[in-house]
Amino acid sequence: MRLAPNPFASVCTINYDLIQQSQVSLTIRNPQGNLVKTLEDELHSPGYHRISWDGRNNSGAKLCGGVYQMQFTVSSLTGNTLYDKIVNLLINDSASTFEPVVCTTAGAYQISYKNYFQFGALIQVVNDLGYPTEDYFIPQDFTMYVKKPGYLTSTKHVSIADLGSNQQEDIVLQIAK
Repeated sequence: MRLAPNPFASVCTINYDLIQQSQVSLTIRNPQGNLVKTLEDELHSPGYHRISWDGRNNSGAKLCGGVYQMQFTVSSLTGNTLYDKIVNLLINDSASTFEPVVCTTAGAYQISYKNYFQFGALIQVVNDLGYPTEDYFIPQDFTMYVKKPGYLTSTKHVSIADLGSNQQEDIVLQIAK
């Protein structure tokens, strides 16, 4: 199994090759372990297969940037597991214009880091051909950039002091004139 690219902003492609007819299950879970997307859960013939995921959940809504886990399981026709692998995927939506997780009455973005990022999670960065280029760990200190049409771009340095709390940061966006 190969996936590329990772991290990704719009589409991630998963390639795999089966040597026999198999039941393939490919699911995406959020950091809390909740199922957000089922990409495959069906019988496939031997050969090369390709699936693309656009970062949307089962309802069609675009997911927030952050770490998600993809589980790829291949089972025989008798139900025996032949292959089972979990891979961290990073949706990097910093260049996109998605709506905030929560928009306050003051027009600020509110993002609960604990719910959307797994700090210290290992992400294997792969290029468009699916070859590993480096490993990336989500840091506890980072700079957040917020872009939204009609507003000035806002930047804020964030330091996560206590991962056990539900720390939040507000970024108030100013209307562009």
